[in-house]
Parts: sequence; C-alpha cells; structure tokens
Amino acid sequence: MRRVLATVLVVLAVALVVAPARSFAQAPDTVWVPATVSGQPNFVNDFINGDTTASGQRNNPNRVYKFYDDSTYYWTGSIFVNNFNLTLTAPVPAAGHVPPMIYPGILSDGSVPVWFIESLHGPVTIKHLYLSGTPPDNRSYGGSRVLVATSGDSDEAFTADSCVFDDWYFRTITGGGQRDSYYITNCVFQNLMYPDEPFFGDGYGVLNGATTDTLWMVNNTFFACNSYIILIQDPSLCKYIRFEHNTVFLTQVNPLWIFEAVNADISNNVFYGWLGSGQQPAEITAGYYDYDGQSSSLISLDTLLDIGPKYGITEADRHITVDNNAYAWPQELVNDFTAWNDSVKAIGADTLELAMSEFMNPRTSGMFADHSMWPNLQQANNDSVDPGFPASAMQQVSLLWQSVYDYRSGDAAAATFEWWVVPPGQAGPYPGSWPLLYSLAYTNPTLQSAGTDGFALGDLNWFPKQLALWQAGKVNAITIPVQTVPSRFDLSQNYPNPFNPSTDIKVTLDKPGVMNLTVYNVLGQVVKVVAQGFKAAGTYTYNVSMDQYASGVYFYTLRQGSNIMTRKMLLLK
Repeated sequence: MRRVLATVLVVLAVALVVAPARSFAQAPDTVWVPATVSGQPNFVNDFINGDTTASGQRNNPNRVYKFYDDSTYYWTGSIFVNNFNLTLTAPVPAAGHVPPMIYPGILSDGSVPVWFIESLHGPVTIKHLYLSGTPPDNRSYGGSRVLVATSGDSDEAFTADSCVFDDWYFRTITGGGQRDSYYITNCVFQNLMYPDEPFFGDGYGVLNGATTDTLWMVNNTFFACNSYIILIQDPSLCKYIRFEHNTVFLTQVNPLWIFEAVNADISNNVFYGWLGSGQQPAEITAGYYDYDGQSSSLISLDTLLDIGPKYGITEADRHITVDNNAYAWPQELVNDFTAWNDSVKAIGADTLELAMSEFMNPRTSGMFADHSMWPNLQQANNDSVDPGFPASAMQQVSLLWQSVYDYRSGDAAAATFEWWVVPPGQAGPYPGSWPLLYSLAYTNPTLQSAGTDGFALGDLNWFPKQLALWQAGKVNAITIPVQTVPSRFDLSQNYPNPFNPSTDIKVTLDKPGVMNLTVYNVLGQVVKVVAQGFKAAGTYTYNVSMDQYASGVYFYTLRQGSNIMTRKMLLLK
C-alpha cells in the first residue's frame, strides 16, 4: 500500500501569470525602508507593492530594499513578485545591535495575513533579517502563515542567507512553481509549530506536481521544529538536494520526507532527537511516517513509483550519497519513552507503545546494499554519537516531551503542540529574542573534525573560526599528513562548489594503472573527458572549465580498474 501523508497540502490561491521574457537591464539601486511614517507603522507590503510607476510597472526591477537594524516592522498582506527582482536585506548587525524584526500585523477584522511573499515570476533574495510568523498578541488564530510561496512556470531562484525564521505555523517556504531553485545558507529555523497538530511546521515543502531544480541547504540550524525540514511530496520532482553541515535539534516527526530523491548529497550533518513523537504500531501499519509496514527512519528511500514513470528516470539514474553524519537521541527522551512504554504495558495497552526512529530502516539499507539495482547509492561514516550540547539547548527536551505526552495521552485541552523556545515568562515567540536563547556549540572533540572536509559536523556557524576557514576554502588545522604513496583510492569533492566557470577536482590513486576522469550531465551523457591514460600512484588535481555549458548539476566519475567513484558538482552562472 502506498504511504499516506498525514498532512493536508494547501493550494496557492493566486492566479498563475505567464509573463513575457524579462530583461532587467536597469542598474540596481537601494531604497531604505522606514519602520514608521508620521509615527504610524509603515507596512512592508504596502511600501514595496506601492513602489510602481503610473503604468503599474516596478520603478526599478532591480531595486534593493534595505531595512534598519534595531527596528521592528510589520506586514498586513502579501508582497507580490511579478517580473522583477525582490531583494530584502539589512546590514550585518554589529555587536549589541538587533537585526530588523519583521512580524505579521493584526488586521481590522482581528485576523492575521497568511502569505508574506508570493512570487509569481522573479527571483527573491533575503539577507540578515529576523522574520517571524507570530503576531504581536502571540495568538495562533488557526491560520497557516507562510514566509514565501512560489508559483507559475517560473525558473526562478529563492536565496536566503543569514536569516532567522521564527514560528512559521504551516511552512516557511512553499514551492509551487516549476524548475525553481532554492539556496538557503547560514539560517536558523526555530519554533516551526502549528497549534492544532504536530504534522505542520515545515522548513521547505513543495506542492503536488511542482518541480525543483536545486534545493541547497548548507550551514543552517533547525531548532524545535514540529514537522518536516524537507517535504518533497510525490509526484513532485527535485532534481538535486544538497543538505550539508546542518544541525537538526529536536523535531516531532521525521525531518526528511525525500522518499523518491533522485540526486542528493546528505553529508556532515548532526541530527539530534528527531521524530520525538515516536511511532505506534498502528501508525507504522497505516503509513503515517513511512509505508509498507516499515518504521520511519532518519534516512528513508523508496523506489521511483511516481516520478520514475512520469519523468523517465530509472533506479540506476539515482545518485545519492549519505556520509559523515552524526545522529543521537537525548538520554532524557529515551528515558521518557521507556517510562511511557512500561506504563502502557502495565495496563495491557501494548498498542500504545512508542518506538524510536532508527537511522535507516531495512528497506532503505537494502537499497544502499544492492549495487546491481542502485549502483550510485553510497553511505559511509554515519555514526550514532551524542555531540554533547550545552544546557541552554538541552532544556528544550523536557518541553518536547511534555508536548508529546499531551498528544499521546489524548489530552485535547493541553495538546497545543507548541513547545517554543522563548524567554522565561513570555507568552510566545513575539517579540523575538536576539541573540538567540541557546547555543549548539557541542563539546564532543571527535565530531569537531569529523566532516568529509575535516571540519565540525553540523552548522559551522556555531564554530566561527572553522566557519571562516571553511568559507575561505582553507583546510582545517587538524589534518592527516598525505603519505608518499596514498593508502586508498579516492575522489574528492570539487572546489569551489558551486563554481563558475572552472573548478578543481582532486583524485587519489593508491596504485599505478589506467584511469579515467569524466564529467556527465544529469541524463548520463558524457560532457567532458578530463583525464585518461596510465598514471602512477599519487594525488592529482585537475582544473575543469565549464564555460561553454549551461548552469546545472553535473556528475564526475573516476575509474581505475574495478574502482569507481562518482560525485556531484553544481555550475552556477
């Protein structure tokens, strides 16, 4: 039986506008957005939507809207993006200063607006902002607030860097368009919770039938989120997922709904206390979190039952790497589950037992082990290790369990499913807190250099010195000296990645012999033979120029005898 998704997808209530070919030739300028005008709030949506000519065109399609730090802003409706660039940004907040905080306002009828940004056609960029879905009175209103929703046949990019996304009830980012790409870096997602059930509060999710070119999530933190970090709803296609150096700290349900992933790199992450609501036997049978009677796992894949026939993709076409990830459950939560199961067994209610999630369920492990059917599925160095998070973060565990207990015990009066991280005595996430109320700079020394790149696992923003080196492309101070004769056959990740137009690829041969290094496109067609022929054992670096090729995901494969390794790279022009 095909799995049943326990969420209700929201259909975008916008008309799909097909715009003519765009040419944003006008040079960008900057407009500072005032927080108030004549002592009254200057609603962000009114200010930006009103920035048009008499004919209704954008005054400058490349305009940058800049917000003041130490200021509070409100919005009362959607910003409509149609045939122009939308860039919302702010200066990097200096020590002692607060980034611009932007909240939904309360409308005259007592309701709250739903969508902050609706992108029909045009790229969206947001940087250095604190964006909250919580109104000033901290009431939920049962509304499904969404930060940004894309739609239409748009081929656009959404970029978010160094932002805080706080308490977006339904979903932070909704992808409803075709061939859009999303680049999310150095951001914090926290308090993503819906008031009525734990299956809402997503980070990124797509509507049925949408297609995504690239979903790029690197160096982000997900703290106290009810639902999916990534939701790729079948039969939606996401061509490439890069989920790297992220820290996922406590979720109610499984964080990665990517059963039919085609191309994905899931590397150097920390997952801690995921699927905190557990799984009951009937839920496993009914397919609440997985399907075919399989328990949900952190990494869970499926055959291409939907998108395979739709897009002509075979199982052998899939390239998925899962490596150097750490995962663990808080001991406090393990003890809570044990006590719960002991109590329901004592009254003969075994059907109410809760099972914890594993790293890979048997179906997924079997796929990675079957190289005849899935030759390009690779997983290695994924270990169950407790990072040792600070007390400021660990105090959230008891709040999660209280929410789980209320949900599982059927206490409708208590079960609000909101276990926010907020200052003591504060009624909810409004107003937001800066700096953040917790730290995820863990203490485990092994994990602090366990990445494929030699850096700490998880979000490197919690290790600023390492982040600076990582961004500069330098190696970690903790390195293993290269031997004269390499001890293993290896293909390194290209650098830089993404790149334009050239990148370096390092190969390591542990024995002499004929080798071949070739670049392929996503259809498996040869794009470029980088190197071939007899080589002595050693390490070689090749500079690969792709200036005559289109932006997109490419694969490069190193072969020498029976040894074969493949990695992905992204050309962005």
